[in-house]
Amino acid sequence: IQISIVVNGNINVVTKYAALAATLRRDGHQIRFLSNAEHKNHVMDVSPEMTFVPLFLSSFNDKREFMTLIKNTSNDIELQRLVRSNPELQTAMAKCDSVTFMTLLKRMRSSKDYGSTVIDDLTCNEPDLLIAGHQSEYFGAYARKVLNIPSICLFPEPVPKGSQDHLSMWASYDNAMTSLDMPPLISKFPGRKKFTVSIINQELMGMTSIKLDDDFDPSNLRDVIKSIENESSPRNKGKSANFRECYKKGDHRSSKRQLNAVGA
Repeated sequence: IQISIVVNGNINVVTKYAALAATLRRDGHQIRFLSNAEHKNHVMDVSPEMTFVPLFLSSFNDKREFMTLIKNTSNDIELQRLVRSNPELQTAMAKCDSVTFMTLLKRMRSSKDYGSTVIDDLTCNEPDLLIAGHQSEYFGAYARKVLNIPSICLFPEPVPKGSQDHLSMWASYDNAMTSLDMPPLISKFPGRKKFTVSIINQELMGMTSIKLDDDFDPSNLRDVIKSIENESSPRNKGKSANFRECYKKGDHRSSKRQLNAVGA
């Protein structure tokens, strides 16, 4: 089957997933490995027969002063979208809180670039299974709830509980999805308008999770894969052909309508 692995972390963390990818590749599966761009050479040394998709945590080096940015907002379409999608940015702008605004803007731009690369790849090269690794739990949840792609979380330690760091990360990625005109993950939680630690805990506990440690047994993962291979009826991947075509053309507004139309 087609398997995508998304993981963000240092070389020691990523190496564990690269070794797993090599095992899955030997089992005959097609692997796309989405991770930090600086780890590409090392990952491909461990498992050369797979596709590596580089993810960049962009550095925001806009040297313009806060007031200059605000004055030029009307001419900056990207900034308008980011501000509209992030209530915290709106509050910081209203209060002229330059430190908070610039900090949040840097995080949002990084989340937008990183998140859009992941979602673009999952959409245009749709896997049969997504393995969400270290610091990538949001994408596992997004694939499962919004894109209707089977996903599991694979952690190098016991299943984490939601924290303030999780909360900040999930909110930032979700705001980034909104700025891209994609359905936000929070919309899949009835009556909720923003993430809380309890929601994240609920989502993490509800996902199939496996601990990736020194005693990891690949057969545990093979059982999950076999259940996907043996499904009796074709899986609705959450997107119609029209949705995929709209997304590939960059028409995210139309793709959003198509995605909602198929009931994701």
